[in-house]
Amino acid sequence: LSLLTACDPASSPWLAGEPVKLIIDTNLPKEIKPDLVKTAVQDRLAEFGMKVSPYGRRTITVSYDPDCKCPNCMLSGGVSKDMVLAYVNMYDFDKIKICPNLLTWYPDEGDNIVYSTVAHEMCHVLGLNGHNEAGKGNLCSPGYQDHGHTKKFSKQDIKDICSFGGIKSIFCNQ
Repeated sequence: LSLLTACDPASSPWLAGEPVKLIIDTNLPKEIKPDLVKTAVQDRLAEFGMKVSPYGRRTITVSYDPDCKCPNCMLSGGVSKDMVLAYVNMYDFDKIKICPNLLTWYPDEGDNIVYSTVAHEMCHVLGLNGHNEAGKGNLCSPGYQDHGHTKKFSKQDIKDICSFGGIKSIFCNQ
């Protein structure tokens, strides 16, 4: 399950039209292809009229956390930390941390789990505090089992990301 919340990105919102620098740490395991991570981030930013550029003022960093510290994970009943695939720390909402459990799913799910997990974590990077309803086709729903084959934000995802104020985009007014 991909769990966690973003802190207060509304205090410094992402701005549509401003390029974003993407840093993909070299500590990612070989199964996690940097180009796939970049595509997942680019695709989600594009839904808000943003793009990845080496000249971005703001930065999103994707790295591997072998201990899956997940200091602010709010785990619901029956969910343990060893089930977390990735997280965004509420105090560093522009950093996506990949956990070892993602690799245990990789042999069965392949690149789809990497793309889907990074795309889901972008919900939190862009400002969503919490998760959207499961079973409704929301990429921002809490578990990979629910959003694993969803390739873009639902209308509800976009509405909720915008309502938390972490992004300023014309796409928030549609």
